[in-house]
Amino acid sequence: VGALLIWVPAGAAGVHERALLSSPVLSPSTLPAPAVVDGFQAPVPANGSLNHVACRTAANCIAVGEYVNSAGVDMTLAEAWKPNAWKVVPTPNPVGSRGSVLSSLSCVSVSNCTAVGHYTSGTGVQLTLAEAWNGTTWKVVLTPNPAGALLSVLYGVSCTSASNCSAVGGYEKNTGGFVTLAEAWNGTAWKVIPTPNPGGSTSIELGSVFCTAASACDAVGYFINLGAYVTLAETWNGTAWKLAPTATPSGAEESVLDGVACVSVSNCVGV
Repeated sequence: VGALLIWVPAGAAGVHERALLSSPVLSPSTLPAPAVVDGFQAPVPANGSLNHVACRTAANCIAVGEYVNSAGVDMTLAEAWKPNAWKVVPTPNPVGSRGSVLSSLSCVSVSNCTAVGHYTSGTGVQLTLAEAWNGTTWKVVLTPNPAGALLSVLYGVSCTSASNCSAVGGYEKNTGGFVTLAEAWNGTAWKVIPTPNPGGSTSIELGSVFCTAASACDAVGYFINLGAYVTLAETWNGTAWKLAPTATPSGAEESVLDGVACVSVSNCVGV
């Protein structure tokens, strides 16, 4: 049995910790019960984990992750919360994949969710993965991978409508180095969007994204500079991604941002 731990301060409208990046704020008293004050129990399969949860109401939540099947292969996992119980919901896996993971999701309604992650192809290459929920079933949605990439992964996604989503992650170039990756959904197809990378680093990735509008997204992650991890942030203005300055704790040897949430274009918190 696994546990989903969620804490949202009462009155902190719009400020979500990473597991609720795409959900309206729910105070502890309205979180799905039963069990502990700061969480709730979910029926995770053996050798499984849930990586992200999104709630549109106190009575409707969806969580995604992965589990290991009897053949030892990672498979996508989704669960839905209805009053008083979690239920495993069947999810597809790319044909011929050697392993699939859903890392993040965003829901614009109870019948429209988008989840992203990655899968390992039959030839052993990691590729981007997206799945869509229509309120009844999940289906795999085709995602592109950067030309010449040796591997590509998506870690975070945020949607402002059924026709507008942004996903972020990273990919390994065939010339060496791991760099940032962003993709955009227009309601019909996913498209790779160019992203900048800090100079002098060969290991850079974006792990989380939050959009307050189709033309306003913030993504965070890290890059390695002279062997040390340094915080990274980028902003989307509807046309292009740009690097944004980040603060680093005084005396820190390494710093990483794993999640971000915004209440407006000018007000975001990264953790």
